Amino acid sequence: AIFVAKNMKRPFSIKEILQFAVEKEHESQELYQALAAQVGNPDAKSLFKEFVIQEKKHEDLYKNMLANIDEYQHINDLDEYMSYMHELINTSHPESGTSSVAHMKCLSDILDYAVLREKESVLFYVGLRDYVSAPYQAQVDAIIKEEVQHIVQLSGLKKAI
Repeated sequence: AIFVAKNMKRPFSIKEILQFAVEKEHESQELYQALAAQVGNPDAKSLFKEFVIQEKKHEDLYKNMLANIDEYQHINDLDEYMSYMHELINTSHPESGTSSVAHMKCLSDILDYAVLREKESVLFYVGLRDYVSAPYQAQVDAIIKEEVQHIVQLSGLKKAI
């Protein structure tokens, strides 16, 4: 089933939204792998390697949800939700990923970029959380908590450099 909200040119199904979450986590893995290889700072390198592992777990959780989601589940406040998700998907940085940080040499800029990506993820997952069934809400909550922790760790590293 594809849900259409008012004034939307492109509707999204719940499966498409979960697929976007899978893609976001995969992009984050690639980003952190590239950053781990790129940076010389051993603390940053270690943190980025740890994030690769966590983002892979997140991707696997979203893939599991995607494989088991009830595509026809009822979504309350559909117009509001679809407008919110449409905005988040369409304003996500198209330059996200490894190519956008390859030119960055300053660790501070790299960390700022990583924090921005994590904040986008948190916003997206907070929106998603209320529209998956109860068993998945706890998993999304756990992912949100880890993404928030990433922001804290990245910000702490930036203050330490």
